[in-house]
Amino acid sequence: MRGHGRHAVRAVLLTDDSHHTSAIRPPSGSSDRSLGTVRTDRTLVDTGLKAGSRLVLWQDGSGMLATAPPSTREAALEAGVLGALASTVHAAGAVARWRLDRRRVEAWGREWDLVGPRWGHRTS
Repeated sequence: MRGHGRHAVRAVLLTDDSHHTSAIRPPSGSSDRSLGTVRTDRTLVDTGLKAGSRLVLWQDGSGMLATAPPSTREAALEAGVLGALASTVHAAGAVARWRLDRRRVEAWGREWDLVGPRWGHRTS
């Protein structure tokens, strides 16, 4: 079974028509173009590229086109945002638990004020 990660492949832009963009790329797992097998696929590319331009595309473990992995900066930003979100959710849960515990202790106090004095009397 192939890996699930993305890897870069070299490709050549076949057309410069912005409506129908095709790129040719070598088969999955192959860097040798002498195999005689090529793949074509459609993808979005930067505007202004002409047919014959060389590109780097990304494909997944099954050979399907994939999005480029995030840059180090993008990954760090995403990790920071997710960490901050997780911290916020954890803090909100802690505040909610604290308020519920405070209500429960106050309710126990009120009940003890009603029941506690009776415990000091004998019923014979």
